[in-house]
Amino acid sequence: MQRFQIGLKYRDLGLPKYMQVKYSLKSAIDKGMFGLGDKLPSIQQMAGEFKVSYITMRQAIHALEEDGHVKSIHGHGTFVADSLPESAQTGIKKVKVVIPGRHSSLPLSELYKSGSNHTTEILHCIGDRMCGSGIEVTLESSVDISDVLDDETDGYCLISIRRSFLPKLTELAHSGCRFVVINSSWPGQKDFVCVDSNNYE
Repeated sequence: MQRFQIGLKYRDLGLPKYMQVKYSLKSAIDKGMFGLGDKLPSIQQMAGEFKVSYITMRQAIHALEEDGHVKSIHGHGTFVADSLPESAQTGIKKVKVVIPGRHSSLPLSELYKSGSNHTTEILHCIGDRMCGSGIEVTLESSVDISDVLDDETDGYCLISIRRSFLPKLTELAHSGCRFVVINSSWPGQKDFVCVDSNNYE
């Protein structure tokens, strides 16, 4: 019986394959599939269930080990750590990554492929950081930012925002909405802009 599979949300974020495996395995551990100190199946067996190469599976295990979620003992296998690290508590549980405008007609799983190399790198970094903190991340595209706003989302990461959206950003900042704007260029400002709702004017 197959116990492991890569979560769709990690595929949609466009994370490298080993990161998709890493967070899918971490999710399985967090949901109680294995208890503290339990031995995991062999790397070869897990690679077969995740349908990835042995090398990719080793990369995922190594990344989990660096984060303190598992420990490998030479000659004995890989085990869930005796105590798991606590993620930083920010009060943010759900975040939407939004790419407005020209990306609106593409399926979510293809969005990250359509951007520049720089935008793709940003998406990978966002996915890595947030998924590692246990934050639910969804990737969306919309011509109008208002279309993706909802009461259940705690924060927004807005990429490549057009100048025409500035009045809406001001409104959002005044309403208390939490957001970060990155990889945006507006006339009279630097090519790369990174601002958040706490210092947005």
